[in-house]
Amino acid sequence: MPERELAALGRFCASLTQFGPELLANQLKDEVMGALQQTGRRSRPGEAPDDGHGTLAASISVASQGGSAQLMVNAPFATYLEFGTVRMLPRPFLGPAVEKVSAEAAQVLAERFRF
Repeated sequence: MPERELAALGRFCASLTQFGPELLANQLKDEVMGALQQTGRRSRPGEAPDDGHGTLAASISVASQGGSAQLMVNAPFATYLEFGTVRMLPRPFLGPAVEKVSAEAAQVLAERFRF
């Protein structure tokens, strides 16, 4: 492998440390928390849910162990909000946050890893 490519690979590997699993999970948690509305009105289909009582936000946590991390949403109704039911259209809050954080991380990595 040419020396220039080895140097670029080294920079890439070094940049990965700033995107550790726990950091990405916490960025995702921040994005989800920011998406939850507290307007006092019912959310419309397709909008992030209104969390006026804070129950959904309080159920969101990050757990990390052994080089991996998980974002957990423990509210029993979270799945119904994210995916909808036969009587309610979805009010997604997790999927859009995952897409945004993933795109941002991929962009930063692409900018740093150029030959």
